[in-house]
Amino acid sequence: MADQAGTVTRTSTAERDTYFIILRFEQQYYGRAPGDLIAFPANLMKTGARRVVIDSKWRSLG
Repeated sequence: MADQAGTVTRTSTAERDTYFIILRFEQQYYGRAPGDLIAFPANLMKTGARRVVIDSKWRSLG
């Protein structure tokens, strides 16, 4: 998420940093109209194997 000035904010713990990704649809996609915005969390995991978790999907960084 970002504040009113556009500065990206994050939530941070010892285990992860959480950012919010905002996605704007350019074309019709299932029930989403062009121009619709959605936001979902992306977690950068700090413990264990390095990975990023976006929504319920993850990708290894190592």
